[in-house]
Amino acid sequence: MIKYFLLWIYLTNIYVWADMIFLTTEFEEIKINIINQRYIAQYNDGTSQYLMDIEDRLENGVNEFLIYDYNFDGYKDLAIFKSTDSRKLNNSYQLFYYNHYTGKFDNGANLTNPTVEGKFVIENTIGYEYVQYRYVWNGKSLEFHSKVSQEND
Repeated sequence: MIKYFLLWIYLTNIYVWADMIFLTTEFEEIKINIINQRYIAQYNDGTSQYLMDIEDRLENGVNEFLIYDYNFDGYKDLAIFKSTDSRKLNNSYQLFYYNHYTGKFDNGANLTNPTVEGKFVIENTIGYEYVQYRYVWNGKSLEFHSKVSQEND
């Protein structure tokens, strides 16, 4: 069984339609399909790329896909939901960096609740304390920069 979603990205606008996902760069569309519990990227040239298996059920209110420029190269990258903790607060995502030279995705880091602030990729974890890990792009991968924590009341 094949399940499709549609996500059309043009600059910072995100449009979600049922049945397929398209990531649009100025160079190509990339369709992300779910085939046999696996995420598969399909490219304009007819090739496809296995990204990852679906590991956990998606809960209501959890974004299946996050779109940011995680490596700060000017191209949008993709984070796919992997799993969540028992309290549904810490959602794990696998990052995939769009490689504009190859036109394919490169496998990236696995982060919890990832966001981007300025030139930092932020990983947010919630437990008995709120912890924010800051990463910088070193040209090849994300590198740990700093940690900020705050106890929860």
